[in-house]
Amino acid sequence: MKYLIFIFILIIINSCDSSYTSNDSEMNNSINSYSCSAYSEDNSQVLDNTTNSDTVINKVNKRPSIPVFYPWSGTGSGIYGTCGASDNVWFDCDNDTTPYSLLWTSKGRVKDVESLSITINDEQKELMSNDNNTLYLISDQWHYYSSKWSSLSKCSKFYLNEVFKEHENSEYDRNFMINVKHPEWPNLLAKKAVIYKNQGFDGILFDWWHNWAGNCYHGNCVRSPSEIEKVREAIAKEIRSKVGNNFIIMGNVNWNINDPAAKYMSGAFLELWKQPTESYPIDNQSSIMSIEAMEGVLKYWDSALMEPKIVAFEPWKITVDTSNHTNDRNNSTNRKYARLFTAMALVIPKNGYILYADNNPDWPGGDHQHHYYDFYKTDLGKPTGNMVEVRTGLAYKKFENGLAAYNRTSSSQSFSINGSDNITLGSLEGIIKTN
Repeated sequence: MKYLIFIFILIIINSCDSSYTSNDSEMNNSINSYSCSAYSEDNSQVLDNTTNSDTVINKVNKRPSIPVFYPWSGTGSGIYGTCGASDNVWFDCDNDTTPYSLLWTSKGRVKDVESLSITINDEQKELMSNDNNTLYLISDQWHYYSSKWSSLSKCSKFYLNEVFKEHENSEYDRNFMINVKHPEWPNLLAKKAVIYKNQGFDGILFDWWHNWAGNCYHGNCVRSPSEIEKVREAIAKEIRSKVGNNFIIMGNVNWNINDPAAKYMSGAFLELWKQPTESYPIDNQSSIMSIEAMEGVLKYWDSALMEPKIVAFEPWKITVDTSNHTNDRNNSTNRKYARLFTAMALVIPKNGYILYADNNPDWPGGDHQHHYYDFYKTDLGKPTGNMVEVRTGLAYKKFENGLAAYNRTSSSQSFSINGSDNITLGSLEGIIKTN
């Protein structure tokens, strides 16, 4: 679901095949004989009945100095066996051992893609309401749906007889495309977002939130990037008009920037995918998937988003030992990168959240697994200023109880604060320093 082909670095898309449909003869035969006599469309009006206008910003302001996040709320029994299945958010891993400040889940999403009969259980509502420093988002489907976990009537105007080509013959279930170009699709998603808000969620998360979501494969797209860009902007605009500002609209944007939909969004998930054993180049001279590029992506989304500008930064670890994924997460190489990227998440965005995660293929037990580093619990207090860029690739931010700084360059760098505090950082070093 989350492993993404970042098209522009692989190939320039020159053609779009608008005639693609599934070759599944069984599906084609069944749709021809399908009866719609029992189908009815839900045209219910949905209104925002929430009364508190600042729950999101209050949770953001109460987050710890280093806010860690967990996409899709975890898998199995948690990374240390400290959390398990529940009736709430699949796996509630936000506890004293592994505190998380942002998570999203599919728990609460109904099976029928176009249904408005969304009801969250009382325990989950209580959890989301009482946890005053953790943001809870619902992950919903906007351009494809899983044939295993979801359904869409063949009588629906949003139904397409079209397989999602990117996930065919892969680790994922068979998925089907949604008719996202239908003019009523943004309105339906906006209605669902209002219901989620009424039920207690702090926001909504859309995966594959980029212009290559039009069913592209080997350079051929059913819907062009420009068409999908217009669709996404319409969706974000419609949702924002219905939910107001006290609700996060977040997309998994990966490495992408320059998004017209950003002006309606208040969150960005940077799932910065790569190959497992691949290291991140330092600068853009050798690769556009570099640490310099990360800095640029963080800066862009921090400037482009609406308040409260939630930037969830997830670089993937360098896989060294494929035989022991647990130890591999905490070796010297990955501790160094984890500290560097944590410092970047603290320094660059106004409200950065961090997760240094496994590569998707690292462990068959689930994506986004990780080590919970001891320095994640460092208490720096609140920021007392914005990012200070000393020179290219070297920056810091001051906090009540210390500072965070990073050096993403290939050489050691020194700087002073107020002409007295002299600090030297080695190449690719991040520091989280208390007074």
